[in-house]
This record gives sequence, structure tokens and C-alpha cells, in this order.
Amino acid sequence: GAGIGTELFATDGTAANTGLVKDVFPGPPSGRPTGMLACNGKVLFRAASPFGDEPFATDGTPAGTALIGDLEPAIGTRGSDPREFVQVAPDRFFFAAATLANGDEPYFFDGATANLLDVVPGAGSSFPRDLTLVGDTLYFTASTTATGRELFRVRPGEQPVLVQDLRPGSASSSPSLLTALGGRRLVMSANNGSAGTEVCTAENGVPGIVVHDLRQGFSSSLPNQFQVMHDPATGLEVAVFAADDGVVGRELFVTDGSTVTLGLDLEAGAAGSSPGQLAANADGTAVLFTATRGADTTVRRVTVAEANDTFLLSEEELANLARSFLVRRLFEMVLANVPIRIALMRESGTPVVGDEMYEL
Repeated sequence: GAGIGTELFATDGTAANTGLVKDVFPGPPSGRPTGMLACNGKVLFRAASPFGDEPFATDGTPAGTALIGDLEPAIGTRGSDPREFVQVAPDRFFFAAATLANGDEPYFFDGATANLLDVVPGAGSSFPRDLTLVGDTLYFTASTTATGRELFRVRPGEQPVLVQDLRPGSASSSPSLLTALGGRRLVMSANNGSAGTEVCTAENGVPGIVVHDLRQGFSSSLPNQFQVMHDPATGLEVAVFAADDGVVGRELFVTDGSTVTLGLDLEAGAAGSSPGQLAANADGTAVLFTATRGADTTVRRVTVAEANDTFLLSEEELANLARSFLVRRLFEMVLANVPIRIALMRESGTPVVGDEMYEL
């Protein structure tokens, strides 16, 4: 706003009820609120203030907007740079922050105080990243001189522990794409130094990490784009992802955290359909993705029919997506056997083969 810089506003979607919540950094300087997380009727965020960049909370009112803690009190710094807020319970959350005294480390806010979780004691930093909540356990990656970047976990009121030095010694297994599954398991990509970059899983309360070696030997299956899906009828949760096992090529695979299976082999042979842009729908019952079949890439229009629900993808929509589409349900493949009617056509009305879009 004029004269106040970039500050915290609130709205109910109408102009009449859109306005400034609080000028966190008074005067022309900007508070630049970012990283907002809804938490028990409040919103957590990072903002600049005379204290530097620090964590704040608001209930949407000026009086209810306040600094959670001045983690970096040293004058002349940018503050503690708080980020990756993850709620674990009402008024309880984890986040990462950096100070001169303690380095870049994870923190736990217990409702009153921001408590340091010091992976690397002293001023050294563990540089926590990818904070991911599984049930009541926070998983994150962190780096130490002894282990390199590996997977850690912590529960409220406890100190972080190394899940496993997956790539022994100072070399890193470089865990990434951390994905919560079923409230008790974590799925990720990592490299243990002997199996290549593969799907790995960890389970709350269970020591160690399980490596699922899809592509046998040193070669990597390079799993990515993990998307969580669930069946409301059974309560089962699975992660769908793309990987190349060296046999069917790059295709879709499925894991429940204990086993990994081929989900859908769209392109026969080792070439693979190269699924990309995976995105789960709002209720987690389907995943949309792009894929390639055959050599025909001249698709202009696709009609998808499922039961009595039919919709048309326009040429503009196809151009934006850069691919065309086919629809299928995950639980037809994994948990059920519910057929689906599919109609694909070009503008000419001829059948479609080639780049298509799929819904599991």
C-alpha cells in the first residue's frame, strides 16, 4: 500500500472487506510477508521488521499479529530467515531458521517458545531442508561433516535423530522429494552409493531405510513426481511416480511404502511413455499426467467420457499443456476393476495415437 510498502492484508474476496491487517515493518519499508501457513485459527508467516526477518503469527487483527520470537537478536543481521513452517498440532509447529550463534537448524514451537533442535552443535549448520510431516513425526534432510546430507526425524519434545547414514561416511545419499504416505510412512528418492538413485521408504518407529532397487545394479531408476492417492472405500494410500526400471522404460509405478509395482505400461518395450507433469486431483482419487505413445503428435482435440460425465479439451488448452489426453483411474489398475469409456479423436474424427494425457 501507499506509504507502507508490501505488508500483510486480508480479504474475504470482496473489495469492501479487503484491507491491511498490520504494518509489520512500520513506515515505508516493506515487511514482505511470505511462507504463510494456517495453524489453529491463526496464520504463521515470515516477515521483515525492525528485528530483521523473523517468524510472526496473526489472527487477522492488528492486535493479534505479533512476533513469535526474535531468534537472531544480533543488530545488523537480516534476522533468522525462518521458513518451511509445518504444523504438527494446534499451536505447535516445526520450521527452519538460521542464527549467528547456532547456524541454520530446525526449530520446534511448543505454543510459547521456539526451541532449537541442534543437529550440528554450536555455530555450525545442518541446513535442514524438505521438512515433511508423517503422522506426528517430522522428517527432513540435513547435512553433517560425518554423514553428508541424509534423512533425519524428530517428534515434538524430542531431539532429532539420524534415520540412517544411507550412504555410509561423509558422502551424501541426497534424499529428495520427501512424500508422506498413510500417516506412518515416508517415500523419497535417494542414492545409497551402490544401487543408484532409487525409491526409498522409512516408517515411523522403525529403524533404518528400505531401498527398493527398481533398476538392478549401479544404474538408477531416477524416481520422481511422487503423487499420493487414496481409495475412500478402503482407506488405502499409495504413491504414484515415474521411474525407469531398465526393462519397460520410463513408466508409472506404484508403492504403498512396503512394495513397489509397475502401475501402467503405456508404451510396450524399453522405450517407455515418459510420463510427466503428474498432478493428483483434489480428493486424491486420480492423477493427471502427460505421456507419449507411438509417433503421432498431431492431436488437436480430445473428448474424454466417463459414465455420464463428458468434457472437451480445446485446442488452446492442449496447446498450453503441449500434449493431448486420455483418462483412466488408478484403482482400475490397483484396487478395483472399474471400466471406463474412452473416446479420443482429432478434429478430422480419426482415432488418436501419439502424445496423450492420462488419468490413472
